[in-house]
Amino acid sequence: MEDNRSIDSIKEQLEYLEDYSNKSFESLSSIDLLLTSDNNGSTKDREISDKFNELTNKLQDTIKTTNELKSILNTKTTK
Repeated sequence: MEDNRSIDSIKEQLEYLEDYSNKSFESLSSIDLLLTSDNNGSTKDREISDKFNELTNKLQDTIKTTNELKSILNTKTTK
C-alpha cells in the first residue's frame, strides 16, 4: 500500500481497537474473579467458565493480530 494517508488512518483505527481490547481485557479479568469460588478457587460453573475462556482466547487473538497489523503497517510507512 503506497498511500501513507490511508496507512495512517488504518493505524489510528487500530489504536482505537487496541484501547477497546485492553478495556475489554480488564473487564474479562473482573469476570474471571466472579467465576472463581472464594472457598477453594474452583470454578463456580464449568459451562460458563468454558465459554468465558473461549472469549478470553479470542480477545487475546484479536490483540495479537492487531499488533501484527500495526507492525506490518509500520514497515509500509518507512519505505
